[in-house]
Amino acid sequence: MSDPSVSNAIDEFAFTFEPIEPNLSGSAFSWSFKALTWGMCLALLVWMIKLQLPMGNSSSTWAWTAWVMLTYTAWVIHQSRLHLDKDLIRQDWIWTKQLKVSDLVFIQVIRIPFLEWLLAPRVYARTFQGKSVFFYCSDRKVLSEMSRMTEAHKEWFEKRLSTPSSPA
Repeated sequence: MSDPSVSNAIDEFAFTFEPIEPNLSGSAFSWSFKALTWGMCLALLVWMIKLQLPMGNSSSTWAWTAWVMLTYTAWVIHQSRLHLDKDLIRQDWIWTKQLKVSDLVFIQVIRIPFLEWLLAPRVYARTFQGKSVFFYCSDRKVLSEMSRMTEAHKEWFEKRLSTPSSPA
């Protein structure tokens, strides 16, 4: 059984963030990137049909398997969303990527200037346990909140560094 006073002390030192809207959600990838991925799938399909690959051949099976995997990835990119609430950052992906806000030791928004219309900004996050995750975010509202979270986390971290430790 855990001691509630220890739990409260841990919670007191954990990073907290309150988004402007509860359960904020937005598209992970831009419409232009989604269109590019679907265009690549379509172009590859046309090319493979023109090749007239023989059915039952192992190389044909591998080629069609690769096309199915690429198309599945395009579908996942199309459906992927980034979710932000006061407790959790989560992105729907091939697998669900998620981090607890209270576990964050580092968070940074990474942008490629002049290419955001194609390449979604990334949010790099790392936890106290050493887990690193990249989240993609093309939605302006969610990206603004992630940037605000980055600044709030920097302030929180600097405050924690400057606070002297209590003697044991």
